[in-house]
Amino acid sequence: MSNSSDLLTLIQHKRVELYSAADQYGLNHFETINCSQHLDELLNKLSAINHPGTREES
Repeated sequence: MSNSSDLLTLIQHKRVELYSAADQYGLNHFETINCSQHLDELLNKLSAINHPGTREES
């Protein structure tokens, strides 16, 4: 990941993918949950870039 702009683009695409999965499969389907978890990871990375030192990394 070269910068936060690339990360923001990935987040936007993952959100669209999440909405699509939720519409197609429902909220409790593993595809939707998996997509949501990946989006969470991307958002956590963005937060770590924008607010370094405010959270312990695992």
